[in-house]
Amino acid sequence: METKLIKKQIGQKNYNVKKIITDPEYLTSDEEFLLVQNTVKKVILNNSLTNHITIKSLSKITVTCTENKIDEEYDEVVLYKGSCIQLVKVNNIWYIIGSDGLKLN
Repeated sequence: METKLIKKQIGQKNYNVKKIITDPEYLTSDEEFLLVQNTVKKVILNNSLTNHITIKSLSKITVTCTENKIDEEYDEVVLYKGSCIQLVKVNNIWYIIGSDGLKLN
């Protein structure tokens, strides 16, 4: 897997930005922002290592998690090219707190 970790400051906050280059499936670690390129088909939210994440998709992708459901209802969400979603984990359940262009399955 080729990845590039960048420390990026946006306003007062520093972000761990990981840019995905080749893998069709990606399990999150501790990044807060993920830029998903064309080769990625699935992003899996790691309940053990990730607490809050923003995902910007440059292609159609499926987002799922290692435990429980997203918004207590969905096994996965589908993002289309150009869409963005922000999720936060509360009591080991992922909640969508912001999105644009989000499609639910």
